[in-house]
Amino acid sequence: MTPPDVPAQYEKARAKLDAARKNLGMGLVDDSISRAYYAMYHAAMALLATKGERPRTHRGVMTRFHLHFVKAGLFPANLADAFARAKDFREYADYETGSWLDEAEAARLIEEAGRFLDAAREAFRAYIERRMALPDFANARSIRNAIDRIKLRHANRIYSGGGTVTK
Repeated sequence: MTPPDVPAQYEKARAKLDAARKNLGMGLVDDSISRAYYAMYHAAMALLATKGERPRTHRGVMTRFHLHFVKAGLFPANLADAFARAKDFREYADYETGSWLDEAEAARLIEEAGRFLDAAREAFRAYIERRMALPDFANARSIRNAIDRIKLRHANRIYSGGGTVTK
């Protein structure tokens, strides 16, 4: 498996956010909370791909995201906290019965997910600007080369660990 295509991951995040809003409109509170979390998750995965990262667990996504973006000052800490809260809420909504989570809480989480995606888009824009400022930047080709290097590093990690690399 190769690292995700960054724009496709971000589009998936947008689709999850839309699904969260629709689920809430239908009164499906638990499902809306789950989709809001996954919107944040896919946005975080898109950003981590710019660092050559493809964590295998949800905890790994949270840890690597915090390290590469929050500690580095590239992403607002309050939205990273919302991501962690969304993970806890999603687990409760998905696995527990008699949820204390209500429509107001789900609506707040969906709004935070929207702000998270907006901040992720801004962080990606800043990444592109940093790439463009490099001395040997060659427009979109430089970005494609960077993504190809990420894919090759990931394939090497899988292969060296005894895994199978597919297209």
